[in-house]
Amino acid sequence: MNREIILINPGFKEKLPALNIPMGLLYVGSYLSYHHYNVSIRDVNNFSTIKDFFMELESRLNRVLCAGLSVMSSQIPSALHISNYIKTFNPSIPVIWGGVHPSLYPEQTVKSALVDFAVIGEGEITAFALINALKNGKDFLNIKGIAFINKNNNKPVITRKREYLDMDTLPPIDWSLLTDIKRIGNMAEVEKATAAGIPLQTSRGCPYRCTFCINSILKEKYRTRDVHLVLDDLEKLITIGVRRIYFRDELFFFNKKRLLTIVKGIEQRNLRFRWFGSVRSDYFKKGLLDPELLQRLKQSGCAVVGIGAESGSMRILNLLDKRIAVRDIIRAAELLNETGIQANFSFMIGLPGEEEADMKKTVHIIQKISRINNNFMVLGPQIYRPYPGSQLYRLCIKEGMKEPETLGEWGSSPYIESDIKPKNNHLYPWIKYPVVFLHNIIFYTFLLGVKSRIPFLTTIIHMIAQARCTLFFFKFPVEKKLYEFFKKIGINKLLKKMR
Repeated sequence: MNREIILINPGFKEKLPALNIPMGLLYVGSYLSYHHYNVSIRDVNNFSTIKDFFMELESRLNRVLCAGLSVMSSQIPSALHISNYIKTFNPSIPVIWGGVHPSLYPEQTVKSALVDFAVIGEGEITAFALINALKNGKDFLNIKGIAFINKNNNKPVITRKREYLDMDTLPPIDWSLLTDIKRIGNMAEVEKATAAGIPLQTSRGCPYRCTFCINSILKEKYRTRDVHLVLDDLEKLITIGVRRIYFRDELFFFNKKRLLTIVKGIEQRNLRFRWFGSVRSDYFKKGLLDPELLQRLKQSGCAVVGIGAESGSMRILNLLDKRIAVRDIIRAAELLNETGIQANFSFMIGLPGEEEADMKKTVHIIQKISRINNNFMVLGPQIYRPYPGSQLYRLCIKEGMKEPETLGEWGSSPYIESDIKPKNNHLYPWIKYPVVFLHNIIFYTFLLGVKSRIPFLTTIIHMIAQARCTLFFFKFPVEKKLYEFFKKIGINKLLKKMR
């Protein structure tokens, strides 16, 4: 019997607003499927209840060869719950953890009795080699890029680092693996259920090393997939009914020549779809993303671009090693507004070393963006959450943050929470202001983009938000209390109309 490989994306504490596509597992699953393994992918986030997920899981555990989980730090509580369930059902089922957290903490990961192996870094080739060894009863010491406990001395073993893979050697994605993540019948329906469309990766790694980002630690080499293969991938998606595609690259716009070749191929193949990609704000200048090229991108289907602006303070941008200027952010907003391409700008506050003057500058640049185009989406400012392993994370530890030392400690750590609670203010020694104050800033910048079906109400909301932000006055947040009151008593329809 061809035993199944079940790949699982654990849940997040917060409910996701749309269908989640676990892209990392899809790439691993496609590689295994291409090499004749029977693969299924399950995402806890797409089940109505955790009970439904475990019923589905239990129905499969009698026939699995192993279970693989892709784990970010914020997913550890769910991943531990799932791993414990599997081991309780049958202790002999190998449990493999891959993803960002096991790559950063492989030894700590395999010290848990619930985890048999950690995959370090890219998972396709490593998972294939490991599963072959499990299937054939072979030794694991010669498999690059894994960690496990040596049963002879009960000590962790970390094998040699695996070389970065050539993206051109990856087989085509097996999109059929997605149609059962929520029992959806076809890819057109899957795409409609997502927020930004179907993800596709045309490159890996990032040429930049922002201090808050995981790339500053992993230092993953920047590589691209051949343009003709990318165009084949796009054509296949469109053939099976997809009309929105999200380029999941860290930086899709990095190479102008390559970008133009992709756009030319889209034009020549007459591919019709809307797409989203990430871009740096300093690319909006003559010789790179000028008005002429932006118009061509729009005609090719570019509907939305994402920009990690992070801060309105030059001092903070330098601390983050963003290598951009504040004027670049404004210029990007102006050019995108002229071109008619939608933009998502993301910002952070509550960073190590941040002063009130820095936060004021961030609030004021968000105001400027809202005045340029109130339809632009501003994500945040979100309160900075330390990403394990990054340079900024180490600054937080120097400030007094206590780093978890076991998977169990990670599972109960407040640092993996998406929202910092005011009662935990003392756990964030690098934040020099009450967390409630930061929450108020977030609320009033959110109001800058609120829209109602009643134009007069929209005007009033924006006037209040602009006044609060201009004065940087966030005490006595009466409007926030009213919003929370309406939310609490369940007037959801009214709130949705206001957004």
